[in-house]
Amino acid sequence: MKKIIIFFFLTCFFAKANAQDGPKLNRFREMTGFDAPESVVGSGEFIYVSNVGKGDVLAKDTNGFISKIDKAKGIFVEKQFIKGLNAPKGMVVIKNTLYVTDIDRVLGFDLKTAKQTLEIAIPEGKFLNDIAVRDNNVLYVSDTKLNRIYEVNVSKKTFKILNVKTPQGANGLVYVAKEKTLYVNGFGSDGKKNGELAMITQLESAAPVYVATPAKKGFMDGLCVPEKDVIVFSDWVNTEGKQGRINLYDPKTEMTRSVPLERGFAGPADFWLDVETSCFYIPLMLENKLWIQQIGGILTDKDFEDERPDFDYNKN
Repeated sequence: MKKIIIFFFLTCFFAKANAQDGPKLNRFREMTGFDAPESVVGSGEFIYVSNVGKGDVLAKDTNGFISKIDKAKGIFVEKQFIKGLNAPKGMVVIKNTLYVTDIDRVLGFDLKTAKQTLEIAIPEGKFLNDIAVRDNNVLYVSDTKLNRIYEVNVSKKTFKILNVKTPQGANGLVYVAKEKTLYVNGFGSDGKKNGELAMITQLESAAPVYVATPAKKGFMDGLCVPEKDVIVFSDWVNTEGKQGRINLYDPKTEMTRSVPLERGFAGPADFWLDVETSCFYIPLMLENKLWIQQIGGILTDKDFEDERPDFDYNKN
């Protein structure tokens, strides 16, 4: 399949990247001022970032919020565009509605007014995390603590648990309509780097089918499937140092490779990849930053080296 062509110049606000040998790292920027940023989604001229806020990621403390950023200028339009949430995480946009998970509920907000338009409580939910869109009415939502995936109908305001296996610490979700397949990864369990990347098919049957991939396991979080033959996901690597990375898995070769970004990260969570400008928007949950990186040709083999042995992921 034809791979995505990545542009080498971005008519945007980025500062020039430091020169180095190897793959072309075009432009990058980091934004500060966030509070445990967990997820990023783009819509039109704006970028939205969910902030879990200070304290426990499971606490119902109302100090979570969603930031609105001017995509072209790279500045806050409103730091707390939507506030009073508990621990908002995964987000998607359908038409003019922003859907977000918040511990044990799925909320909807009008992007023009920031007013809440929907609340679907999932009483048994413990750690609702990422969201994937099947269509305008149906969402898939992961529960990292319970290792579950819910099918949520926003028009009927109903939900059900998918009768299917999930990775340990079910986390990132992406639904690919052409394949009728839900991609999912896992953060792992009990502090172990055993999260895996998998696919779930036959979703409308009574027993969907779970197929694990040979992708390198880890503390997986964000997930993106820009084309059928490439899968991109973030891996925290650990929960202490700045060694987190963005990986690319090639189903044909069954190889896992690291995207050559400027440095390693502390807590790279649910990133957003703007394929039109080849920009990664990566929320660094443990650094309270948003990292924005443009790369030329990220999906071509020549721009990767397995595990990037020449790149110091410990460099601050």
